[in-house]
Amino acid sequence: MKRALLLIAAILLSGCGSADDAKPETRTFDLAGTALTIAKDNGDLAVRFGDDDTIRATRWFAGEPSDATWELADGTLRLATDCSGPFKSCAVRYEIVVPRATVLTVSGDNGAIGVDAPTADLTLQSTSGSISATGVASGNVKATSGNGTVDLAFTKAPATVDVTTDNGAVTVSVPPAGYRVTIKTDNGEVRNELPTDPASSHSVAVRTENGAVTLRTAS
Repeated sequence: MKRALLLIAAILLSGCGSADDAKPETRTFDLAGTALTIAKDNGDLAVRFGDDDTIRATRWFAGEPSDATWELADGTLRLATDCSGPFKSCAVRYEIVVPRATVLTVSGDNGAIGVDAPTADLTLQSTSGSISATGVASGNVKATSGNGTVDLAFTKAPATVDVTTDNGAVTVSVPPAGYRVTIKTDNGEVRNELPTDPASSHSVAVRTENGAVTLRTAS
């Protein structure tokens, strides 16, 4: 019995892998229009913007090749893995380069979502995993996290920022300006360093059930 258990453990461990050790695969997709939705189930995702008019997707996948799929249809790039079943495991991460000025929506079940230097409207949603966006020049940004932190850093004063988390701290950094600020948290410290102006055309709204809220001006 002990030998059998050791054999099963060895099989399980042999099926495990790290996405960092996997060989990268790259595909390009043609984007029709100026809006894109990226929908993933598992794995960390990094999105940045380039000057090409196509989408370039790179995937690091440790597992059986047939267990990972990626396809673009009707404006949605779907990144999926299916590693369910006995003696199966996998790991994956993605880097996606999209055309500059793309209106972007990203949703994920598990894993971090990171976006760098967006300029058009941005919507980010994660069930379990952190959300971060740096170098943001988007006019309107919405971020929703079920379980994970949200960190947004702007280089241009946004028109609207709307952040909601169930369980996770929120940090928003924006350029100096007057802002209409709304903060609601059931459990968490609040630090608001933004200049407030009820008549401002710039608004920041944050709601958390459990997590600290920090609003500050960019240095």
